[in-house]
Amino acid sequence: MDSLFIKSFVAAFVVFALVAFFSFYQKTMPEVTLLSSSGSNYDDCEGKKRCLAVYLAPWCGHCRAAMPLVKEIQRKFKYNKSVGIKVVVGQDSIQNLNRYANEIGGMVLVDKDGKFYRGLGVSGVPYWAVWDQERLILETFSGRPSGGNTEKLVDYMINDQLSLGEYL
Repeated sequence: MDSLFIKSFVAAFVVFALVAFFSFYQKTMPEVTLLSSSGSNYDDCEGKKRCLAVYLAPWCGHCRAAMPLVKEIQRKFKYNKSVGIKVVVGQDSIQNLNRYANEIGGMVLVDKDGKFYRGLGVSGVPYWAVWDQERLILETFSGRPSGGNTEKLVDYMINDQLSLGEYL
């Protein structure tokens, strides 16, 4: 056989193998136990079909600007039997994290050592991730949408970015 043919065949096979690997590779949620600022480890996602985590940082202006969206999404799913929500704060001192968690109110989990952040592979905040009961990450979104009123942005996030509309 011609060596050029063999090299071309090997190169094509390697490219195919890499594409196949990355197409089937699915990232899973990190196995990290987080506590709230009050020390509770309540898990709103336990036994639910989907879980939404929103990762925020106290110093992040976009995180603070996203709070009306976060609160409205929490309100919409408050009594939902299929979707749980975790609001997680991190990437700062424990004092600032606890203060920010108290500002947000409700059940807010504190990523005091950054394990959740690193395990999830967060690239920027705010960071949104949806996973299923097997902990497979189904959707991710970094940042916050802008333009329009809160209700339109909430609908956009729930239906278009996070694919949770079918559970409302």
